[in-house]
Amino acid sequence: MDLKQLRYFVRVAELASFTRAAADMRIAQSALSYHISTLEAELGVGLLDRHSRGVTLTEAGRSVLAHAHRVLQGANDLKADAFSHTRFPSGHIVFAAPPSIARALAPSVIERFRAEYPQVRLTMREETVDVIHSWLLTEEIDLGMAFDPPNLSTVEPELLLVDHLHLVGANRTALPDDLSIPELASLPLVLTTTSYGWRRRLERALQEHDLKPTIRAEVDSLSVIKELMVRGFGYTVLPQSAISQELQSGALWALPITGLKLDTSLMMVRLKRRALTLAAEALCVMIRAEALRLTEKASGSTPS
Repeated sequence: MDLKQLRYFVRVAELASFTRAAADMRIAQSALSYHISTLEAELGVGLLDRHSRGVTLTEAGRSVLAHAHRVLQGANDLKADAFSHTRFPSGHIVFAAPPSIARALAPSVIERFRAEYPQVRLTMREETVDVIHSWLLTEEIDLGMAFDPPNLSTVEPELLLVDHLHLVGANRTALPDDLSIPELASLPLVLTTTSYGWRRRLERALQEHDLKPTIRAEVDSLSVIKELMVRGFGYTVLPQSAISQELQSGALWALPITGLKLDTSLMMVRLKRRALTLAAEALCVMIRAEALRLTEKASGSTPS
């Protein structure tokens, strides 16, 4: 049996007439009669008593009619639910961001997304670029954000913003406005390990001038680095977006580094082979909007 047979049967039962049902459903009466007879044969029981005034339900027919209503309603509910997924985001999304941008970008995105799509389960992870790419390739996350990610043929990158590495510290008065490259290299720096792209970028830039950074400590925790800066434990080099809140509060200051190529690109990455769900597409829109807001905020502010 199929849903078409059940719909035909229900309509004949409702109108108590093959003639009226055929006209209502715009089907030949002979075809309608054939479908009902086929249904009765498959069930092995008569469903309708035919007579000159039309049809009446048999006892079995009344029972089958009740079941048919439930089956057809279930089919309609299934179709409506499936269709709703083409218009309304749902499901579970996992995205990841490096610590340097997570605090500046993720909270606003999560708040807005939750407010607009409460039916979607949203999970955010924080990790380094290498781990984020590993998660992406193994499909443990739907989307990732990373500064200067590796160029892979299986990954589709999208530029979100271009940031600039700044010299960061708590004591600004001891430094000149125009810091020379040798002066930068001589400062006691607290840096991440080379697993972070901007550490590698800084070292490559200094190598072009036959210089190496003076490393006072290596710390792979952004929050610990910033706390050390607040305490006056040397200086560090970070993207401006990583310290936006501390700049705003005055806890830290940032000095642009001139003379070195230290731009860094924040990219949104996804697998090319994996189509994004409607919910993931909605998340992408919000991430782009927040990245644009951060860019405009940075361009309109002068580091203290």
